[in-house]
Amino acid sequence: MNHTMISEEELQDLQNRIHDLEEMERWTREALEMIVSFVDTLTNIGPTQTQSSILTSTRLHLDRIMGFRTLAFLIVDDADADIAIADAAPDVDRILLQKEIDECIADGTIAWTISQNRAVIIPSRQTGNNWIIQALWTRSRVVGVFIGELINESLVTTESSLHLLSIVLFATANAIENALLTHQLSEQNKELEQLMSSLTSELAQVLQKTSLRTQRPE
Repeated sequence: MNHTMISEEELQDLQNRIHDLEEMERWTREALEMIVSFVDTLTNIGPTQTQSSILTSTRLHLDRIMGFRTLAFLIVDDADADIAIADAAPDVDRILLQKEIDECIADGTIAWTISQNRAVIIPSRQTGNNWIIQALWTRSRVVGVFIGELINESLVTTESSLHLLSIVLFATANAIENALLTHQLSEQNKELEQLMSSLTSELAQVLQKTSLRTQRPE
């Protein structure tokens, strides 16, 4: 009977691979638990929730789940279709981050990323590390772009981890859209209330003048 001998080097390599798989399984399980909790929070968004608070919450959760050295959210301005940083961390890297973003916009990387509807990985021109970029999109439109530089790329750049990132960003985009719609509706209601108040005041004045005319002796 033949027995295949495994060298110590092969055994160590096998043990390392098993360890990596166990680490990935543990990370995926913990990440899923945090994502479920996070998505549930965004789904039950309250009327006082703002774009800023949504982005802050997303940033904190993503940092816990994936571990980013630097990350930022760019939001599209509906008025002129311009795109700018709405939330970023840490602040000390903001100038470097803005330079990276400007170059990505100038060479069409951001536009190309938006058309992909998934996370893409590109090399940084400034640091030599890799960036993960993905559009913040809903079923109806693109509300912005996420860009982040990972601390541990080997653990969280698998297809499954990038899919989890997409789930978080899709939920974030929908929450932002809902918050914007809620704000717009609130502003419209305020304008309507002001209009009704103005019309009511004008009507009261007209009725008062009419009443005075009818009471004036002939």
